[in-house]
Amino acid sequence: MSSDHARLTPDERYEAAAIAAARQRRNQPRGLVVLGGVLFLASCVALAGAWASRASATRELETQRNQTAEVRRLAAELEAYRDARAADPTLAQVFEADPNFRSKVANAAREAGLAQALADNFVTPQQSPRTVQGGRRVDWPYSILEPDLSAVLEWVRLVTEQIRGTFVSSIDITPQGNQWRIVVTLSYYEER
Repeated sequence: MSSDHARLTPDERYEAAAIAAARQRRNQPRGLVVLGGVLFLASCVALAGAWASRASATRELETQRNQTAEVRRLAAELEAYRDARAADPTLAQVFEADPNFRSKVANAAREAGLAQALADNFVTPQQSPRTVQGGRRVDWPYSILEPDLSAVLEWVRLVTEQIRGTFVSSIDITPQGNQWRIVVTLSYYEER
């Protein structure tokens, strides 16, 4: 074999070396390494996106849990008030009709941040067949579509605190997309 190398001219030796180097480059899996790197980067991007989505969903879940806890607390408070009122009929006080009831409710709504939600909500009071101590119950049903449940609950709290004798006789909360449909009936007893 040394005799063959001796017969090769320097140009032939360089050509043989170039061919050998080209074959060596073809045998190296450079494409697979690049493909692996690209797939690794793509999976890192997907992982970052999933992480951000999970963090957002966790925050939303925590918000919903807090709102659910507030609704349950208010429902328990309402039930306790109903039980106390049923046990002691003197708790259902009878008052003169309040001609400013609707404006007081609207003021409480503005204070709680619901002015826009109540602007389109025309309410007609309904006379309830329930009576107590010479008075009759008046119900004011409101149906509100609102993204912030805590603002509605604050409005209900303000109305019951600021308007004498007003209480919540029913409340129904239903999620609708990114908003809440709240149907609440505010009631009080007025003289006949």
